[in-house]
Amino acid sequence: MDDSQKVSLQKNSEDTSIPPEQTKELQKISENISITSNQTKFCKHCGEKIAAAAVICPKCGCQVENPEHTSNSSVDTKFCKHCGEKIAAEAVICPKCGCQVENLGTDDKPTADSKDKVVAALLCFFLGMLGAHKFYENKVGTGIVYLLTFLVGWILFFVPTLILAIVCIVDFINLVTKPNRYYIP
Repeated sequence: MDDSQKVSLQKNSEDTSIPPEQTKELQKISENISITSNQTKFCKHCGEKIAAAAVICPKCGCQVENPEHTSNSSVDTKFCKHCGEKIAAEAVICPKCGCQVENLGTDDKPTADSKDKVVAALLCFFLGMLGAHKFYENKVGTGIVYLLTFLVGWILFFVPTLILAIVCIVDFINLVTKPNRYYIP
């Protein structure tokens, strides 16, 4: 980049409104910079991927940073797990596809509404016909239905109890296939 282009860039970086003819010139300069340099950064105004040495974003025309604070240090990047686009390392949302790429400070710690699948599966296996696993999941109504069906099954020659046994097997298989910490809606 020659001195006249640098002066033009510095002059245009002082104001954020750029005439259309100068915007085209800046886009060409920015493309030349990006061809000669593999280092990129993202515009803080529109999220466009621009050359690391660029002072003005060629897409939105806003000043990215002051000309005296430009540096050639590389910007840490990562890839979006949804679209594969290279994005800034500190980005939480991909500027290309708009998907969230990182959790917002949440981790896998147990919360009040999360349940452990091992406990629920053991309750279902040993006490499932009494509805113990449903009570553990705070589904009290369903737990009472399981308990009453089991008790009435003794009176009605075990037919409801056999149906309940099949339902408990299905519940057990369902619990085993859930993630270790699952959430009750």
